[in-house]
Amino acid sequence: MTGQSCSVTSKWRWLVLVIALLFLLLAVAQVVAGRVGVADVVLAVLFALVAAGAGWAAVRSRVEAGPEGLVEVPFFGRRTRVDWAEVVGMEISAGASVLPSRMPVITTVPHREDVYLSALSFYTFGTDHVPAGVRKLKATVEELAAGVGNGS
Repeated sequence: MTGQSCSVTSKWRWLVLVIALLFLLLAVAQVVAGRVGVADVVLAVLFALVAAGAGWAAVRSRVEAGPEGLVEVPFFGRRTRVDWAEVVGMEISAGASVLPSRMPVITTVPHREDVYLSALSFYTFGTDHVPAGVRKLKATVEELAAGVGNGS
C-alpha cells in the first residue's frame, strides 16, 4: 500500500514542553517579583530564550514515514531523509549510555550509513516493552520497504 504514511513523536516531548513552560514562568516571575534591575531583565531574557528553544525543539521533533521515504527531525540537529530504495528494514538497538535506553535504527543498503532515530529513543527499565508508536513505525517501514533496498 504505497499511500500509507505514519508520523511518530516521542513521549519525552511532553516533559520537554513542561520544562519549557517552567522556564517561561521563571522568566515572568523574574520580572514581576519586586524591584527589577538590569540583571533581572537579562536573566528573564535568558530564561525566555531557553524556554523558546526547548519548546521549539519539542514541537518539531518527530519521525515521518510516507510514500517517498522516511524523515527524522530530532530534538536538536539536522533533518535526515532516507528514500525507500535505500531502506532494508528497522531494528531496535541498545542505546549508547549506561541507562537502559533503546533506539530505533533504520538499516540501509551497504553504501549508506544506518540512520539512528534519536527522536524516538526510549527507556525499557528491565522490560522488553517497545512503545506503540515505535511498533507502528516499524510495521510501516517493513511494509513500505518490502522488496525495495535489496542492494539493487
